[in-house]
Amino acid sequence: MTKFVKSPLSIALVSALLANTNTVFAAGFQIGEHSAASIGRANAGDGAIAGDASVIASNPALMTQLKQPTLSAALNYVEPDVAVDGTKTGGTEVAQDEIVPSVTIPSIFYVHPLNEKISLGIAAFTNFGLESQYDDDFTGSEFADTASITTININPSIAYQLNDQVSLGFGLNYLIAEAEFSSSVAGNDLLALEGDGTDYGWNAGISWQASSDTMIGLSYRSGFEIKLTGDATSDVIAAYNGDGELVLDLPEMANLSISHQLNDLLQLSASIDYTNWSTFEKLEGEIEGAGTVHIKDENWTEAYRYSVGATYQLNPAVKIRTGLAYDESPVEAEYRTLSIPDSNRVWYSAGANFVINDQTDMDMAYAYVDGEEVDVTESSSINTTFTGTSEGNANIVSIQLNTRF
Repeated sequence: MTKFVKSPLSIALVSALLANTNTVFAAGFQIGEHSAASIGRANAGDGAIAGDASVIASNPALMTQLKQPTLSAALNYVEPDVAVDGTKTGGTEVAQDEIVPSVTIPSIFYVHPLNEKISLGIAAFTNFGLESQYDDDFTGSEFADTASITTININPSIAYQLNDQVSLGFGLNYLIAEAEFSSSVAGNDLLALEGDGTDYGWNAGISWQASSDTMIGLSYRSGFEIKLTGDATSDVIAAYNGDGELVLDLPEMANLSISHQLNDLLQLSASIDYTNWSTFEKLEGEIEGAGTVHIKDENWTEAYRYSVGATYQLNPAVKIRTGLAYDESPVEAEYRTLSIPDSNRVWYSAGANFVINDQTDMDMAYAYVDGEEVDVTESSSINTTFTGTSEGNANIVSIQLNTRF
């Protein structure tokens, strides 16, 4: 799925990966925009709150809490504001705003209880993705040009209620990815890539009704090793024109959540998310006729996300939500790049649920993601060096419809 073969590729490669569109705004290139209900709480308590069918993405064990067949569909609009500003070797100014385009990320979930103890579910969503798009006249195109990956995760699941307090869930995951990458200098492609790949994974979860008011959830998702196969082309290096493949390691993830019904009106929630980005060490390609080509060292680290939230029953037809989250970056300063100028970020979220009728309700949410301004120093494959800063913020708007049958 890729055409890759050189340091510029790494630029492109890891700076993309999303589902059905291309732009995510969690640390690394992870996507957490699955449901409007979750975004309204800054994803706090996702693995311990069974409000709709999107629990397939957060903790499949919670499917047993849904007593009717439930369909949930969401659209999440992400409007990033990512900018870089600096100079490269020779004093040339390198700057651009709006590097990451806006995008709409869809997801859909369906849960069907077979009986009082067993529930089945199926979902289509994404956990990873990003796109960076630099202008044609960008003076740092040897560092980063265009990168795009579209992914979708198909996730059939099953849940079993072990007893009145404990439920177990399990799911299989089929990940489909398409990608296109390029880097250039003086109008010539250093590397252009295009291709696709697939892989399988699994996820599991457990929910524990610790008391009548408190639910605790723990869930896990395996990582992926996606073999991207396709064509590599270069106007600069003849050996880099041909068939190639590259294995992209995507991290395993875990979530610990708690929700507590403080009184009849107020529910509090919190989560800790763990993403094992340390598996993302380097990028290497295999090109027909050229052999193994070292593209780039990444050396990412493990990362955590901490979130707290609240849900308040304003009246019988309306709930309001709010949340706060701190999202750690897995990219250490020395490995930060123009294609993924990642940084720590803070989420501020608010949302609401509106009852339409006995079978249908709607969620809406808004989140502002405030990223730190960070320093970036990067060397290219043609021996130029960029020194400057990057900053990324985003607005996220989400809408979701839930229907029970």
